[in-house]
Amino acid sequence: MVTILECDYVYNAWRAERTAQGWHLVSQEKGHQNRPFTEEYALCGVYRQSGEPYTLEKITRDAYPDLPAHQAVPRSFSDRVAHAVAQGNRVLTPSGYCIYAPAVLGGIQRALGEDKVLGVVWIDAHTDNFILEDTAKDSVTLVGVPLSTLLGQTMERWRVEDCGLRVPCRGENVLVSDARRAGEEGIRNLKASGARWLNEEEFEDTSRWRREVQALARRVDALYVMLDADILHASYIPAYFRQEPGGHTWEKVAENLGAVMETGKVAAFSAFCFDFDKAHSGEETTVLNAMRILGAGLSAWK
Repeated sequence: MVTILECDYVYNAWRAERTAQGWHLVSQEKGHQNRPFTEEYALCGVYRQSGEPYTLEKITRDAYPDLPAHQAVPRSFSDRVAHAVAQGNRVLTPSGYCIYAPAVLGGIQRALGEDKVLGVVWIDAHTDNFILEDTAKDSVTLVGVPLSTLLGQTMERWRVEDCGLRVPCRGENVLVSDARRAGEEGIRNLKASGARWLNEEEFEDTSRWRREVQALARRVDALYVMLDADILHASYIPAYFRQEPGGHTWEKVAENLGAVMETGKVAAFSAFCFDFDKAHSGEETTVLNAMRILGAGLSAWK
């Protein structure tokens, strides 16, 4: 059984702001003005590609009405993922943004136990790994911290209390690729974490990718796959937030994703950052390639 958790809140630049008293988090949920991609996924039968029965649920903040969005929404993700995995289901999150990744991993840990060794495959043009305690910036968007958070490098209270990830992931159990848009700070933080990193050229090396994935799968009890749409070349995702140089064909991304899904260790798969609610900006092409990636992942999931 696959549990599909759709989140139709739109990216709204949640951020951390430096104050005299420390870092202050600011957030607010935002709904769609246009037809969400998730409606196309269901209409076109993408969710049936695993060949298994599935249940469809919506992530909202309703269970935590008194908390701000940056607490309420991740807590809801963590709760739903934990419930699904505890029932023996696999979890697909086909919408939403990278900020939710620590909560998905936290839900897996809550279900399987803190003694289980969890691994992460982070497929993204960025490293998303600012460390608030070290950065010189006075404002950081929260989509810039999920990888460093799940690695235990920053945002400890938010990771534990709102994402449910009490034990951070060990660096050697995190595979990051391609991170082609990481700056010096991101690369420095990535190296400090001990995570495995394959660059843009190495992502294209099928045998190298498979060796790294298989080695990681052997070391862990369960895997979480986080894929950001910007791993694709900009021509495949014209409705992305902004165009990023470089990137890969959808066929290459699907092939590499399939190598992970075939390991038999994947507990959850997130396809984030495809839908920025941008009308008349190439959304038809973007949703087509989102469906290709989702279909490839679901059909290869063992």
